Order: sequence, then structure tokens, then C-alpha cells
Amino acid sequence: MNLNGITYRLFPPRHVKSILLNLLLPIGDTLFATPAIHALRRHFPEARIVALVFPTNAGVLHANPDIDEVVLHPTGQTFTPANYLRFLASLRRRRFTLAIEFRPYSWWLSVACGVWRRLSLDIPLYQWFLPFGARPWKRRHAVTSYVSVMRPLELEVDQSRLVVHTTDADRIAAARVLAGGDITPHDRVIALHPGGEGFRGMKRWEPARFAVLGDHLARRHGARIVILGGRDELPLARAVAAEMREPATILNGRLSLGQTIAVLERCYLFAGNDSAPLHMAGSLGVATVGIFGPTGLANYRPIGPYVEVARSGLVCSPCFYFVGSAPVWAGSRCRVPTCLHALAVDSVIDAAERAIARKAAEAAGTPAVAD
Repeated sequence: MNLNGITYRLFPPRHVKSILLNLLLPIGDTLFATPAIHALRRHFPEARIVALVFPTNAGVLHANPDIDEVVLHPTGQTFTPANYLRFLASLRRRRFTLAIEFRPYSWWLSVACGVWRRLSLDIPLYQWFLPFGARPWKRRHAVTSYVSVMRPLELEVDQSRLVVHTTDADRIAAARVLAGGDITPHDRVIALHPGGEGFRGMKRWEPARFAVLGDHLARRHGARIVILGGRDELPLARAVAAEMREPATILNGRLSLGQTIAVLERCYLFAGNDSAPLHMAGSLGVATVGIFGPTGLANYRPIGPYVEVARSGLVCSPCFYFVGSAPVWAGSRCRVPTCLHALAVDSVIDAAERAIARKAAEAAGTPAVAD
């Protein structure tokens, strides 16, 4: 690896003893940062890498072999001024050599923790107010944007797969939950995720259409349908299951993130909105169909060998990007997700069949036939 002079002087591997990763991000963005973290681990094999996370995204890193320790940022009842000062002091005593700031504009936190050598996600503030100035950020994938944090290190990063792991304990626990729904290890499982946070719920396809999709896939492929998501999405899952004629097992709120990964590992197909479960499924090598409306495919397209995408193609879509959507003072012009309302069930079914066919063709050693 050829390091330039300034990089070598500031970050020689033998001098970097500990690294603080600022990963105070949503779950999906945390996943998008994992290829960069994997490259960081290869470059600093002896350093202790500590991830600073929220409780909400901690689970997706708990089995990641590139992370030595996960530290929870105070939130909710644990957040008081006195507790926070003690928290910062405890990190300061760790004397981190280097901070990697995947969360933008968080330099103050690194400084408060006593880390002066930093690499940051360099998003100029004006990008949020002048969206036409954000073209480079709109055109590249979120993984590439997070890789850009470490540009001074000139690392070679494999951006073809997110780093997603679980444990044997999670697999055993997930199998027990599935068995409680009379799903055996021999059953073919198809997972649906009708939820998805962010953008005020505007990334969610209609529950009634998920129900039609689930019924079709269950009958055509002789599969058991499971519905995934957080506890807060339980009403949404119940709405889908109530509309379905085939039985569906609701897993919302019954699985940890690690156990959700374990369920995804054994799925025949995953179909869901643009959210963390979609990106985990794609990277695990599951046949995956992503349902996209307002979010930009260039930024958030799921990564994986058997991924297909369904979208309506309205001229106003996408309108939400990694950086440079509507200016913060303008707000959204949509009050309902028109682009998702225009997405027909048949289009999602076609995408699901293409994803299944691609995986089956590779398993059989024959090329998939394009539509």
C-alpha cells in the first residue's frame, strides 16, 4: 500500500493503538459504513477499534469481527448533563489515537473525548441549502460516501458486500421463535418487511399490497410467510397479516437484530421497503427485492448478488438523497408517497421472480434468462 507523506506521518499503523469510530447513525447507514471499517481493520490489524453507537444500531455490530468493543452513547433516561460529562471523561481516559467520524459535523465530540487526530465525513453545510451543489453526493452510493472518510489512508475497499454477521446463539434463538410459529427447518421461508423508518413513513408501500404479494408468493413457491420489523411496526404487520388469505407469522418485536439476521440467513426470498432489513438480506446473499419510492437508487440501492428493485419510475422520484434533497427550509412537496402508490403489485412480483431465478440459475450453474 502506497501512503503519501502526510498520511504516513499522521497515521503510521504501528503508532495507531486505538481508534474511536463515531457511528451515531441509523441502522442502514451503519451497515453502509461496514466495508470502510473492514478495510480499516486490515490496515490497522493491531489497533483496538471501538464503535460509539446508539442502542438502536448497536445490535448490527455485535458480531462484527472488525470491531473490538461497542460503546453505547447515552440516550433517554441515561442522558443527564452529569452522566454525559462522566461518559465523555471515561472516553477521554482511553486516550484514543485516532477518531473516524462517520457522522458528519461531529468534530466536537472527538475533541471532547480528547482525540485530536481525526478523519471526517466532509459534507459542506451549504449542500443542505443549495441542493444543486450536491450532485457528486447524489450520484454515488452511500457506501462510497462513507469510504471517502478514509481517503487520506488510500485504502483499497471492497464495496461489493456489507459486513453482516450473527452468532450461533442468535441462530438457535431465531429457530425457536420460528418453531413457535410451526415453521420447521425444512420449510421454505419468505420474509416481508412492510415497515421502514425515516422520511416520515413515506418509504412504506401499502399494507394491502404487501398482503397480495405475500399471498401470491406463498402459493407459487409453497412458502411460509414471516413479517419482520420492530415492535413499533407491529400494527403495520398486523394490518398485512389481516389482509392475507394465507397464514403469516408476525415476528415484530420478538427478535433482536442478531436474531433477525439469523432469520434472514435462511430465507428463500426477502421483499421489503428501503430500510435496514432489506440491505442486510441483500448482503447475506438472499434473493431480495427492494421496494423503492422517494429514496435515490444511486445512493441506497441494496448491495448483493441476487438483488432486484421495484419502483414506479415517476418523474418526481427520487426526491430524497444521501445529501442534497429539498433544502431544509423548503420541506417536502409530497404529503403522500405518490411514487409508491403508483407501484403495482405485479411489478414487485416480477422483480421477486427475477431475483429467485437469478439465484436458482447460479445454483444450477446456468445463466439466468433475462426478461
